[in-house]
Amino acid sequence: MGFYICIRTQVQSRGSGGRSTPAVLLAALLLVASTAGESRAVVLFNLPNSANQSDPGTGVPWGSVAKVSDSAGGSQTGSAVHIGNGYLLTANHVTINATSRFVTFDNGTFYEIDPSFKAGSRQYGKQVAANVDMAVIKLTTIPVGVPSAVVLPNGQELIAPATLIGWGFGRDPSAPLGSAVVNWGSTSTAAKRWGFNVPRDAVAIAYDSYSYEALRTVTGGTSNPSGLGDAEAGLTTYDSGGGLFQQLGGSWYLIGVNAAAESNPTTFGPDRISNILSRGDYNYFGRVSAYDTQILALVPEPDSGLLAAAAMTILGVVTMHRRCCQAAKKPVARQVRKAACTAHT
Repeated sequence: MGFYICIRTQVQSRGSGGRSTPAVLLAALLLVASTAGESRAVVLFNLPNSANQSDPGTGVPWGSVAKVSDSAGGSQTGSAVHIGNGYLLTANHVTINATSRFVTFDNGTFYEIDPSFKAGSRQYGKQVAANVDMAVIKLTTIPVGVPSAVVLPNGQELIAPATLIGWGFGRDPSAPLGSAVVNWGSTSTAAKRWGFNVPRDAVAIAYDSYSYEALRTVTGGTSNPSGLGDAEAGLTTYDSGGGLFQQLGGSWYLIGVNAAAESNPTTFGPDRISNILSRGDYNYFGRVSAYDTQILALVPEPDSGLLAAAAMTILGVVTMHRRCCQAAKKPVARQVRKAACTAHT
């Protein structure tokens, strides 16, 4: 029997009759004992599960996102993103299952994770930093024909559309397209899938032993005030470790590592950060630019893309700024608020 590990952020008041913020679910951690691994993927607002299962053709590094599993594709623990020369960035909680020692980018060719690249008593991989839910893993061989995602430095993210990619389950096929509440599917809906969302702000998030900086999105999909339309997407189980990508200055960058979703089912609603009753669910992504130095320090032989990212300065764009704002304040247009999220037991 599988079970979810839940996390909570600070509960926000919705006024009389409003709902309190539900427990946040790790977006890739469904542990399965004595059964084949299950996987869940991006859920789309108004598209069937058959949609968005191939390269969108926008230049986003679709081929860099892998499934973490056993050598046959089972016992999945999540997703990961190739960042060059056989090194992948993932969520730290994805690496806890010792039976999942392979990755696949196409569900056909499997690459073994190098057990010698590890720190401490863990089975494989190295945590990016203490209390941060991101880790780097290394393969025993460099994958052939697999692109590398470029790590974004220096907090250059925009409050603008981004593409999220992950492996796993989609929507419950019985859920009507365009409905506000979408139950997650089952094994038959598993696939690699992409969708759109917008990083709305940066927050300090805490759950289990983790406490770190994350980007936050809202599952919109409505026109009040605005959404991204049919392909608006939210995270589900086993998307963790996949990537949130954004095009900046004509190039694509990895800006976030899929980490957590606010609830199952996914609620699509007004796409805004507010403590009102009517809004979509929050999703959380480890903020890559906050830890780019630590990430690159774990990759001893980065390729040219990674080296370019480490030295890059993007000019002429409005960026997210790390700044503290009181909870009562509204987000400043095209800037990031940094809010504190406190775990509750």
